[in-house]
Amino acid sequence: MLAENLQEILRFLRFELCDNSTMKKELLKDIPLSDNFIGTVLTKKDPVESFWKLIVNIIIRLRHDYSKLSQEALILFDILDFDREVINGGFHQYFFNSSGGRAQMLRKALLEVNAHITLQIFEKSLKIFPENFQFENTDLRQNFLRISTNSEEAFFAFDVQYEEKIKSRSICPQKTEDLWQICHKYIETNKDVVISIDTSIFI
Repeated sequence: MLAENLQEILRFLRFELCDNSTMKKELLKDIPLSDNFIGTVLTKKDPVESFWKLIVNIIIRLRHDYSKLSQEALILFDILDFDREVINGGFHQYFFNSSGGRAQMLRKALLEVNAHITLQIFEKSLKIFPENFQFENTDLRQNFLRISTNSEEAFFAFDVQYEEKIKSRSICPQKTEDLWQICHKYIETNKDVVISIDTSIFI
């Protein structure tokens, strides 16, 4: 995963430093215009993982300008970003990293896809922060997490709840939810929707 991310960063840097339009098209040859549809990943072995790699690639090329992504693509991105952050380092990591700046958007995304169990856990974690907290303010968010001495312990409780939710998939699937299955269904439902409204990064 680290190697893939480093390769993508290097591709992006080469693209940014290149003044030759022909060479730029060559550097972007791995993202044809046809890939600008959410459903393009449905032919892949793991559509959800493939969508994640594709949208991260697109976001980097858009210089993290989320306004150039469709609402449907953003819903998928926010949910998958959250899931990966929490599994990798817990709720504290999610809120501390740039992903935490989209906390309010994630809440709306979970509501949109009817991920009620995950939403319930997430809304409880939001209560650790003061009311009307400005999550999009990176310095404010990270400083709060640094000075809040009991935040990591409090977030750990939600890590456990989330881990139990994942474990219960195989034990009692009808009483839990699988975010990846939900995202897969959402991809199928919105297969004809574009990922980015800016097609200039495609060939």
